[in-house]
Amino acid sequence: MKDFARLATESLGAWESVCSKSLHFCISKDKSPLYSLAWINFGKSLITGAESGEIAQWNGTTFNLEKNFVAHNTSITAIALSKNEETIVTGDDSGQLKLWDRELQLNHQLSTHTESVRGISFGPEESKILTCSDDKTAIVTDVETSKVETTFLKHGAEVKACDWHPSKGLVMTGGKDNFGKLWDPRTGEELCTLYAHHQHIGKIKWHRNGNWVATGSKDTSVRVHDIRTCLLYTSDAADDMQCVDLGGR
Repeated sequence: MKDFARLATESLGAWESVCSKSLHFCISKDKSPLYSLAWINFGKSLITGAESGEIAQWNGTTFNLEKNFVAHNTSITAIALSKNEETIVTGDDSGQLKLWDRELQLNHQLSTHTESVRGISFGPEESKILTCSDDKTAIVTDVETSKVETTFLKHGAEVKACDWHPSKGLVMTGGKDNFGKLWDPRTGEELCTLYAHHQHIGKIKWHRNGNWVATGSKDTSVRVHDIRTCLLYTSDAADDMQCVDLGGR
């Protein structure tokens, strides 16, 4: 546990950040599959979303269960945390979104999508969220008013991933049509389409420099694109593996 406490409080070099051993192992009480998770309370707690619709909160250093409750009627498929950690958004298999405060008290809920929510991302000012879904849409919603502001409709299949640019009015989505698309979230205009993968894009993550965006695909490759030219910057592939997540920026 001392090693974990040190990781949580210190800024370490890349050579010291390799996960060389498991720190703790715990199992949810209802033993349902876990599809989403997020660190909250500035790394002091971890929340998980289960197939049963249950949210569980775990202590970030002792890993004991602090609270658990049924939050959704269907599987929780996505969780996102605002940068100031004041708002937590969860999405489920029915397309419903719920907004919680940092104590996991429900503020309000949105019926934005008609099918499973696959991704949630906060805008730079944290007043808006970008969500994507198996209903073939991505949507920008105002957090305070719950009003849908922009809907992106040009994907030809389920939209599996989305991420908002760290500082600009620019979002990217990726889907089962194998395309990555850049959009203007204010107008809904499609700015660029990236033809980078042979199978569906499952994860998207912007680099903190704002110039690069990474896409991970079922075709086993991770590709980094330079949005200044809409060209492929670099790529890598792993044999017989699918990309299921892309880490922090």
